[in-house]
Amino acid sequence: MNISQLGSGGQTFYDVDGTEKITDILVTLINQYPGLKDGTIKFGELTETYGLGFFSSSGAVLVRDEKDILGHTYQMCQYPFEIVYRTSPKSEAQRVKIKEFLDGLGRWLEQQPVKIGDTTYVLDSYPVIQSGDRVIKEIYRSSPGHMVSAGQDGVEDWAVSMACSYENYF
Repeated sequence: MNISQLGSGGQTFYDVDGTEKITDILVTLINQYPGLKDGTIKFGELTETYGLGFFSSSGAVLVRDEKDILGHTYQMCQYPFEIVYRTSPKSEAQRVKIKEFLDGLGRWLEQQPVKIGDTTYVLDSYPVIQSGDRVIKEIYRSSPGHMVSAGQDGVEDWAVSMACSYENYF
């Protein structure tokens, strides 16, 4: 399959095996964020009133798929995801802190400097994926931190939308 065939006829192709591996790596990486103080970020899990959750938007999508004359395959994949912060803020100041937390986490995952207290942190490198030939090239925000929903009970969901681009060779 070459790049011109990807997505033809409205069809989307996925790196199904990579989705599981990248999910595990990202959950571990996100939970290493130095600004994380209120517990852990869990995959696909929030309580009714509070929590930090990691949600895959669609799984790992093949953006590019090329095979050389020797039969080696190169794939560029994109794994979109969201980090959701559910809580019941009581003030504008609390909402600002939630947004700042999500934006800081996004900056850190993008390998930008993030100041937390008096210390500046930078994610120096992305983790190596031990099984297979996948290599994370970039993690970036597709939106800043923003409110997703507000319930009548005062519970609000805030999120930052992100994507992880990685290469796969086999």
